[in-house]
Order: sequence, then C-alpha cells, then structure tokens
Amino acid sequence: MATATNPSNARDEALAFFRESELPAGWSWVNDLSPLNLRLFAVELADAIKESVITGDESHLLELLADWKATAELDAAPDVLEEVRRPKESERRPLSDFLNA
Repeated sequence: MATATNPSNARDEALAFFRESELPAGWSWVNDLSPLNLRLFAVELADAIKESVITGDESHLLELLADWKATAELDAAPDVLEEVRRPKESERRPLSDFLNA
C-alpha cells in the first residue's frame, strides 16, 4: 500500500518533497497530478508529516501517499476519470430493493 520506497523511510521521503529540487525516488507519479491537485497534495502532505512527527505513527502518511498516487493515476488518464465520474443509470436501484431484501 505504501508508495514510499521503504515504509520506514516514508517521513524522510515526504520531507525531501519539500527540501529537494528533485522528487524522491518512487515519487514520479507526483508529476501526473493536475496543478490544483498538486497544491492540495502539498498541503495534505505537510499536515500528515506534522501528524507523524507528533504521534510517531506514519500510517496516515502512508495512506495519504497511496490515495494521492491513485489520484495521480486518474489525473494522467482523463478518459478513465471521465468514466469514473459519469453516473451509471443502469446501476441505480431504488432504496426499497435494499430494505426489502
């Protein structure tokens, strides 16, 4: 699930995102984020780093990286993103179908 090269190095790699001019190894997916998503990612990443430093728990940081990697994959494939966002009329069922089951 972790996108960092080594989960034990997740915090160091996340900090390198802000300190270094080049992306950490294994983070090339960040280049696929849209400009808006890149800004949102940076804010959320900073918060997750702070949380991991305070609590010593990196699980939220690892989950955040996995979620943003998935977002980058969608940003890189606009046709897939469009398909994901399109409502599927045939998949909608009335609530009563679930209540009477």
